Amino acid sequence: VRFLSTVAKCLSATLELTARAEGGLVRRAMTRCRRAVSRQAFALMTLSAIGVVALMASPWPYRISCRCVVEPMQRRFVVAPHDGLIEMSLVQPGDVVRAGQPLARMDAREVRWELAGLEADRRQALQQRDTSLTRGELAKSELARLEIEQLDAKLELLRRRASLLELQAPLDGVVLSGSLDKLSSAPVKTGQVLFEIAPLDRLRVEVSTPAEDYRHVPEGASVEMRFEGRLNELQTGTLSRVRPRSEIRDATDVFVAEVEMDNRDHSI
Repeated sequence: VRFLSTVAKCLSATLELTARAEGGLVRRAMTRCRRAVSRQAFALMTLSAIGVVALMASPWPYRISCRCVVEPMQRRFVVAPHDGLIEMSLVQPGDVVRAGQPLARMDAREVRWELAGLEADRRQALQQRDTSLTRGELAKSELARLEIEQLDAKLELLRRRASLLELQAPLDGVVLSGSLDKLSSAPVKTGQVLFEIAPLDRLRVEVSTPAEDYRHVPEGASVEMRFEGRLNELQTGTLSRVRPRSEIRDATDVFVAEVEMDNRDHSI
C-alpha cells in the first residue's frame, strides 16, 4: 500500500500520456486494422472507400417511367352536309386517301324530287308572269316575278346540296374512323361526323408525367419510348413542351409532356 501510494502520481501521469498517444476509439480501431492486414490490403481498402464516396457524390440520371398515347399532329372530320341517307361508303378505317378522293355518296333521290318540283313551280310562275304581262295585269306579274326569284333561291340551294352529295377527303391521310358496315344505307343528321382523317407523317406522343415528378421534367429532356405491339423496338425523342396545367388521366393527377416524331415511313 505504501508503495502504490508513493508511485500513484507518477503512474497516473504515465497512463494519461499513454492514452493520449493511442488516440480515441476510431484511431485504435484503425491501428488494430493496420496491424491485422498488410499494407497493400489497407491501401486497397482505402482506395475502395474513396471510390465509393466519389461514386455516391457523382450525379446520376433520374429516370421516370410513365404511359404515353400516340396522336396525329392534326386531324380533320368529314361531316354530313345535310339530313339524308348514306347510299354507299367507299373507304374503311386504315385506308390511305388523297385530297379530293370520294369517301361516300349520299342518297340523291330526295334532292332530285325536290329539284323537279321546284323547276315545275318555276315554269308555272314564268307562264303566270307572261300571261299577266300580256293582259296588262301589272300587280299579278310583279307577284309572279317575286315568286320566280324565291324559287330561284331555293333551286340554287338545292343545286348546291346536290353538289355535296359526294363526300370527299379534305387532305391526304389515313382514315381513322368511319366504318362501311355502320354507314351504308344509314340515316344521318346535319353535322354528324362520318369520317375522321389524319395525316400520319408526323405524330405527337403525349407522355403522362406524374405530378410529383413534374419539376424533374424540363423541355428538351430525352425520352425513350416503347409501343405496344412493338416492344422490341426502342424509339427515342426529345420533349418539345410540357403543358403547364395538370390533368386527370386514369384517376391520376399528371402533367402532359409532348414529343414530336417523324413518321414519314408510316411505321407507326
